[in-house]
Amino acid sequence: MIKNLLNGRFYIGASNCVYQRILNHKSELNRGIGTNKALQKDWQEYGVDAFAFMTLEVCPKGLIKEKEDEWLRKAKVAESELAYNKSYRAYIY
Repeated sequence: MIKNLLNGRFYIGASNCVYQRILNHKSELNRGIGTNKALQKDWQEYGVDAFAFMTLEVCPKGLIKEKEDEWLRKAKVAESELAYNKSYRAYIY
């Protein structure tokens, strides 16, 4: 999860290699090319120090998509004003 510590907004994602995915997210956001436009906007507005990267769950590789979908549903991202995600569909990087 990427959490904006100032406004409470959050992004839920999953990866086979969390460390590398965090590096990729930070690199893209720092260069202004993050794929989530709302997250990118807030990153530029609030800066890197306003965000925390946290692991919600560790699971076997075969369950990653299922678990991400589960977390997206639990957070009700499609209805939440705080979610940067707007879909329950998981994307694995």
